Amino acid sequence: MGHDVGDMALIEVSKRLENTVRADDTVARMGGDEFIIIFNGLKVEDDVHNLANNIIKQISEPYVFGTVEYFLGVSIGISIFPRDGTSVDELIKQSDSAMYLSKNSGGNMITDA
Repeated sequence: MGHDVGDMALIEVSKRLENTVRADDTVARMGGDEFIIIFNGLKVEDDVHNLANNIIKQISEPYVFGTVEYFLGVSIGISIFPRDGTSVDELIKQSDSAMYLSKNSGGNMITDA
């Protein structure tokens, strides 16, 4: 598909993520096609899964660039403070491992650390 379509896809994914999360959450691109989202102030673990399922729904909607329609998948790894780590590095490592489990299981799914 080329770099131009890849760049357009990353921009659109970023917009969809920002429009899906709450105002006080943080979305950042970690590199390549990986993003990290920090959900602030969630009290119930189920809330994380509800937000993650909404992200999968939004990212899975078709993308149209020019006259071609594209479909993207998403694999989500979740880590929760303090259950899965107490430092940023620990939490990123745990969520990254969980994300790769999601990818290896076929994608378009959520895996907890």
